Amino acid sequence: MAVTAGASAVPRKDGFYDKYIRNYQILTPAQLKRLAEHKYSATGTSLIEPFMQVFWRWLVERVPLWWAPNAITIVGLLVNVITTLILVFYSPDCKQEAPSWAYYFSGLGLFIYQTLDAIDGKQARRTKSSSPLGELFDHGCDSISTGMIVLSGRAQFVASEPMTKDFCRLRVLLTMA
Repeated sequence: MAVTAGASAVPRKDGFYDKYIRNYQILTPAQLKRLAEHKYSATGTSLIEPFMQVFWRWLVERVPLWWAPNAITIVGLLVNVITTLILVFYSPDCKQEAPSWAYYFSGLGLFIYQTLDAIDGKQARRTKSSSPLGELFDHGCDSISTGMIVLSGRAQFVASEPMTKDFCRLRVLLTMA
């Protein structure tokens, strides 16, 4: 029995879990129908998002069409992980102070990650390559990045140089704004 995938009208072969979903009634037919009809929709509630949307729309128009949205997602994740690992290298238990450049580098990495995370979906819609798998991949990378953001944010509380400390506070504030 073929199951219709997400937003696609093309039937696909049963996946590994499809027989269990049907046989054990994990989801009711109404829930399965709702799942098949699901369309991802996010609304921004950030104070700075309206301003950033202008920048993100401008930026995505400069991204080559051949650059896959999932590649944008993974590059953003790698930037976030690498800049966080630099902080962890200097302050493995978040008690030692790292060099001030490492805090600034981490803030830049966070900005790059958030920018790439914001434009990957725009690129997917632009190239007509949106898919439930791409959405899952994006959310998976976002969950890893959340841990990195918390870790780097915690490491920044030990900064003692006044300008670096102010930058770290601003970074935390803008991340939550």
